[in-house]
Amino acid sequence: MDNRQPEWTGKEELTELKYRGHIVPGYKIARTGLIISYKVSKKGRPLTWSRRSPKADYPAVKLQIPIETIGIAYSSKSYDLNHAKAGMIARRVDVHLAVADTWLWIDSCPLDLELYWSSFSIELKEIMRSYFQVDHIDNDRWNPHVSNLRFVSPRHNNPHIKAAMQAEEGIKNSS
Repeated sequence: MDNRQPEWTGKEELTELKYRGHIVPGYKIARTGLIISYKVSKKGRPLTWSRRSPKADYPAVKLQIPIETIGIAYSSKSYDLNHAKAGMIARRVDVHLAVADTWLWIDSCPLDLELYWSSFSIELKEIMRSYFQVDHIDNDRWNPHVSNLRFVSPRHNNPHIKAAMQAEEGIKNSS
């Protein structure tokens, strides 16, 4: 597992973490992907990144998210519900998605839509956002810095299409 989690110096610009467009109380996030929990201590503590799953090599953290934020019905026997406080759900969240949802949410759009984006309503942008994917510009999954992320269409996130586009642009594939 790659472990390049940024260190917490206390000087980072932090903002409230968003998940699926909703603020998740008790957490703040830096542009680097550093996530600080204020659930236990007012001073906060950085959450440790772990690999999302054995097959998916992305950094992820476990959050306690209010059920109404998720917007999905869960069985009372759900692991996620049984391992969380009342009214909350335990959810493993990819760091790059948390960074993008927080720092790029409405202001960033796929390249194909740049000409039209400013004319769309916020409601339409929020609906369209669910159809985008988050791309790591440098292909390094362990670099979730906001400057390395952008929203793209699923087509443009396809490894073959992306490799061809990067070859045209002269970008080295680091994955």
